[in-house]
Amino acid sequence: MHGKKQILLTISVMASNRKETTEKCFQSLTRLREEVPCELIVTDTGCDAQMRRMVDSYADKVIEFTWCNDFAKARQVSLDAAQGEWYLYLDDDEWFIDTDELIEFFKGDGHKKSEFATYIQRNYHDWDGTEYSDAWVGRMIKVEPGVHFEDKIHEHLEPIEGKNIAAIASIVEHYGYIHKSPEEERQHYERNTSLLLEMIQDDPQNLRPRGLLMQEYHAAKEYDRLLRCAQEGQELTREKLLANPDHASEYGVNLTGFYAGELIANTATGQFEAVIKVAEEMMKDPLVTHSGRAYAALYAAHAYVQTKAYAKACEMVQIYREQDAYLNQNPALKFIESSSVFVGKAFDQSSRQRIYSIALIAELKQNDCTHLAEYSRHLGWEQHSLYIYEGLLDTIGEAMARPLDPVKDSKTADIWKQALTTYFENAYIWDKLSDLVMLYDASEDHDELPLLEKLALVDRYDWILSYAKMRTIDGHQLEKYFLSMPPEVWQKELEAHLQHRGWLAVAQMKEYFAQIKSCEDPRYDYLDLFVQELTVRYGLERLTIEEQKQQFLAYAHALEARIATKIPMQLPSIELAKHLICAFETADHMDHVKELHHVAVEYPDFAPSIRVFLVREEAEENDRKREARAEMEALKAQILATAEQLLAQGQKEQAKAILSQLQMTTKNDLEVAEMLLRANML
Repeated sequence: MHGKKQILLTISVMASNRKETTEKCFQSLTRLREEVPCELIVTDTGCDAQMRRMVDSYADKVIEFTWCNDFAKARQVSLDAAQGEWYLYLDDDEWFIDTDELIEFFKGDGHKKSEFATYIQRNYHDWDGTEYSDAWVGRMIKVEPGVHFEDKIHEHLEPIEGKNIAAIASIVEHYGYIHKSPEEERQHYERNTSLLLEMIQDDPQNLRPRGLLMQEYHAAKEYDRLLRCAQEGQELTREKLLANPDHASEYGVNLTGFYAGELIANTATGQFEAVIKVAEEMMKDPLVTHSGRAYAALYAAHAYVQTKAYAKACEMVQIYREQDAYLNQNPALKFIESSSVFVGKAFDQSSRQRIYSIALIAELKQNDCTHLAEYSRHLGWEQHSLYIYEGLLDTIGEAMARPLDPVKDSKTADIWKQALTTYFENAYIWDKLSDLVMLYDASEDHDELPLLEKLALVDRYDWILSYAKMRTIDGHQLEKYFLSMPPEVWQKELEAHLQHRGWLAVAQMKEYFAQIKSCEDPRYDYLDLFVQELTVRYGLERLTIEEQKQQFLAYAHALEARIATKIPMQLPSIELAKHLICAFETADHMDHVKELHHVAVEYPDFAPSIRVFLVREEAEENDRKREARAEMEALKAQILATAEQLLAQGQKEQAKAILSQLQMTTKNDLEVAEMLLRANML
């Protein structure tokens, strides 16, 4: 996007045949590439022809690479070709949610003060995007002599020791750890473990592949192997420490990770006494990091709850909180410690929700409400994903069913009644939720609104839908609640609910409302329009060029009609509709392209889909021209052969006649001109 001399950042993506996710990855880089002098280098590890055309439409440079089971080598080719001052790499199954902080890093002086940078990778554990964990990943480095990739699998940049590190809070979404089938998951496991075992065999003293191997065993639920690998790793780390005592802090990070592997293996197999023993060792061991102590406290708290030692669980919660507070005051140390296997997740969203869920259970089981409100807030009710710890709902239900002291606990019931609605956003707890809702309803006074109407009052139609699903309430009974929402709230909730969901969810939502609709209403009009907008912005990949044109036109005319009827929602400008209609109804190709470029500039939300459309339109037109040329060449060859036969038979005039006609359609064709000249000279 920028001249070579200006390049500040090289972005590298390794691509195979993941068409949909790769294109989404490229599109997520659009604003970054517009705002910062960048180059995009794509390493082609096996793209088919269609995929390669798409890659070519985005990339500044494409490097072909023959796959050799070595991720470091595959990454290195793009690093060697990089022209930027900085280098950032991505996978083709992840994409940025936003790049604002990255842009600020390069527009400000952040890139001048640092030599290495991290951003957040959000790893999803389900296709719905409801369960995920965040991890800081070091994937951006200032390009200097000696910078290189290491390791065949889980490759990483080196050297980074001694570099000033920047933490950039831009997030990439990653679905690569979810597999379509158990067979695919097993193949992934076997590939990774074989490469890691090769690395260990090549360098038995290298601790890093042993830590990565633990992660593979954990993902595959191979807990015996995980335990053995963790214990062997601890032993090797201590041997290396004896030989190199000056590297205590480095080996402390490694040792902490191997301890964590032992905690996980014992927890998974229900060996809670062993968990407590290992956790106690970790908290006494001076080599264990602060994050490691917090991780040990988390697993010990779980073990104590499982063994009904609730007071000890509360002690572990306090240790966790102390380590968390200390590291919040020392962010650089926190980042360094996050490189430890498993322990890097000690303070992620699911771990926090887990420790505070345990804290709630431990206190409620002791009839203690001292920290109830405080711990409840730490559960992250506002988050898209809510972790529900086993036993938490039952404990809450028990507490709600117990008589409350009207003086001490008047606020407690209100807290839980309000917080209860959050459970409606978690699709995995319908059975437990049903029990809690009955307890909730039973606790209501007669003069209060029922739960369904309370949900309607807070204008959350997704909660209403969830409640209706659980209670099998007919959708027609819910319509009055939906239509009572203020139009601006309906618009906001609808956009928040559908904006980043898959097309199946969008289609299901549209179908649901079509079934319950009993009257005309602007809210339904806006739903139809917004689904059309999402279609032209994100849902055109599988359509032909002609079908895409029709989708753009249908949306433009619908937008024009809704603006004319003045529905009480904030709509895009009428100018958008006019430019789209002009672009797709004009017969002039230049005007067509000009209007679409105008839309892409003035309405950035539509820019990615318009860019892809224009690239595909041009590719289709080029294909048509190639086919036409091929047909013309075949016709020319046939006519020239006929003319040759006529000349051989002495029918000079007939040959000249067909050659003259051919020359009119193949102007400046040397072969036709030469044969015609030969015919004239006979």
